Amino acid sequence: PTQEDGQEGTTSEGTKLVSGRGTNYLVIGSDARPGESASRADVIQLVHVPADSSGVYLVHFPRDLYVPIPGKGEDKINAAYAYGGAPLLVRTIQDLVGVKIDHVAKTDFEGFKQMTDAVGGVRVYAEEASGSSGNGGVAITKGWNDLDGEQALGFVRERYQLSEGDISRGQRQQAWMKAIMTKAL
Repeated sequence: PTQEDGQEGTTSEGTKLVSGRGTNYLVIGSDARPGESASRADVIQLVHVPADSSGVYLVHFPRDLYVPIPGKGEDKINAAYAYGGAPLLVRTIQDLVGVKIDHVAKTDFEGFKQMTDAVGGVRVYAEEASGSSGNGGVAITKGWNDLDGEQALGFVRERYQLSEGDISRGQRQQAWMKAIMTKAL
């Protein structure tokens, strides 16, 4: 198998990278607050769009997943971003899953809220409810929720009140991504 341009890539360990037909995007949500320069990746999603645009496939990487980070040993996957920014996180994921990442999109909390508000908010489906006392700080009902930027940030950040913690949060992040892509397209 080769990449679309006919070139095969390799990881630092010599493993073949195969992107298949289509484009792979790494979406990174930084946990940086206004005025902060150092941060970790709070959201890590690999998005694959087939060449025929027949769908969009999302893979969530839990932020606390322990993985080998090139040059740093084993650590939480979100530490790769803290150690070396997007380039090291890309290399870490490419080495981990053997898929070439073609593009990177990243944002912080403020950019996330602004992006959501720019499309007039999003309508997301929540598999389970969460209260405003959780780390997301916003009450979410089970079922459909119409959210502005501030509420959407709370929706995707909550993990402590969810049955599967960061896994459930990843599902919420995917629901938001689906909603924003649907609105934007």
